[in-house]
Amino acid sequence: QGIPPGTVAVAGYGDAVVTTEPGLVVAIATADCVPMVLFDVEAGVLAAVHAGWRGTAARVVDAALDALEAHGGRAGRVHALFGPSISRDAYEVGPEVLVALDGTRPPGAAVPGRGDRSWLDVAACNEAALLGRGVRAERIVRPRLCTFGERERFSSYRRDGAKAGRIFTGAVLGPRGPQPPRRS
Repeated sequence: QGIPPGTVAVAGYGDAVVTTEPGLVVAIATADCVPMVLFDVEAGVLAAVHAGWRGTAARVVDAALDALEAHGGRAGRVHALFGPSISRDAYEVGPEVLVALDGTRPPGAAVPGRGDRSWLDVAACNEAALLGRGVRAERIVRPRLCTFGERERFSSYRRDGAKAGRIFTGAVLGPRGPQPPRRS
């Protein structure tokens, strides 16, 4: 039946939410993690995805694409829009993170840091997951906007700690579904 107009509802907490209902906003909050909106216009299905390193290791992109496909979506028709996230140059992680991400890191996503630490590009790992599932490169929009480095524009948990604000990324299906971005 859906949610009545004007009602605010929390569907629960997790790393992805999917809808086929026109007019229903799906949204996620991030403060360094990778926000993504995935949609298939033809199938009329939309997902908002929150991908931190743990979600990336748990293959949240695969779970979101599985859910899109369960509602008639096809990877070859999916558009993927990335929002701002922490960049590789600002995200130093310990060896346990690289172990957790084993098998999900494309070449260059992690480079040596200080001691046993590494610099990690979580967005690159998720882009590789999309490509690996058949999402076409020309349907992926990934601006290189760093939450950590752009203090005036974005909140960053890594930079500001628990007091950091959040970036809300949302999307809504229109009567005919979301439209692909126009490139200028």
